[in-house]
Amino acid sequence: MSESLYTAGDTPASSTPETPIPTVGDVIITAVDGTVSALKWYRPAVAPTNLASLPLVLYNATSQVELARVVPGTLAAGWNTIAITPVVVTAGTRLLVGVYAERYSYTSAGHATDRVVGNLTSPAGGNDPVGNGRFRTGADGYPNVGSPGSNNYWTDLVFDATPVTTPVSTTLTGKWKVYGGVQSELTGKWHVLLGPVDPLEVDAALLEAQRRQTQALIANDPTSLQLVPRSRVSTATGGWEYQEQTPRALQVVKMSLLNHDQRPTVTVAGVERVIDYHLIGPWNMTIEVGDLWAASDGTKWEVLGFSEGWGYMTKAFLGRHVPRTARP
Repeated sequence: MSESLYTAGDTPASSTPETPIPTVGDVIITAVDGTVSALKWYRPAVAPTNLASLPLVLYNATSQVELARVVPGTLAAGWNTIAITPVVVTAGTRLLVGVYAERYSYTSAGHATDRVVGNLTSPAGGNDPVGNGRFRTGADGYPNVGSPGSNNYWTDLVFDATPVTTPVSTTLTGKWKVYGGVQSELTGKWHVLLGPVDPLEVDAALLEAQRRQTQALIANDPTSLQLVPRSRVSTATGGWEYQEQTPRALQVVKMSLLNHDQRPTVTVAGVERVIDYHLIGPWNMTIEVGDLWAASDGTKWEVLGFSEGWGYMTKAFLGRHVPRTARP
């Protein structure tokens, strides 16, 4: 989300003409890595006489290096936002947006206190090494003097924080996961994670929201189960069979019944199997195809595969093995 220090409703107290023409501006500090995509300035109601050639300039306030310059040619009275070639900055960068204008807006003591909006801070005059706002008499260049009255000269910028990413990983070879709502952050709709470390990354805030959504769904209708992993081994007759391994730890999930006239099928080892339920589990669930668990009535549930996430963290296909003595 784009951030600025001021909105359309924020306005200066005064404006004044001055010759020779000065450069005025304000210091802005970024709290995180990101990109500056535009510069902003509040033009007074009476246009500066040098409006046609007036520049807006972005400086590094520490090194005094010019980072971007734009000459709009015309500006309306009030707030103006002018796009620039995006400038990448790191957390803690002290920036200065300056304007070389014969007439400029100002508010006396406008920097008496820090102004903090999201990831942007315009420091109080006393909290800046030089002072805020800044002034340069009679020249188009870096404003190197702090105004004695900590004037606000109503320059601003548009900042977009670099998304924080969280590596997506799994210890389950072949486990399918999809992160609903962030497909544009990935390379497609389906992803198979092939090992303990996977290079895919997603936005941390979206990932956390998805995990909370899944946990809330499970908490509304929980089922506790203990999955038993199985290995396929060869038999003496040349075939194969499943052998049960050590049960996994107890886990809590949600089981979602499918409509019986809409039950899909999957093919497992060449045998068509009917999917009776979906299992929805947390992001760090331990589960693999072939896992089995038994209900108290003798019904056994088998993990047949993994499906598209639909916004949840783990979603598995389940099939039932109903005892002959029980009604399905």
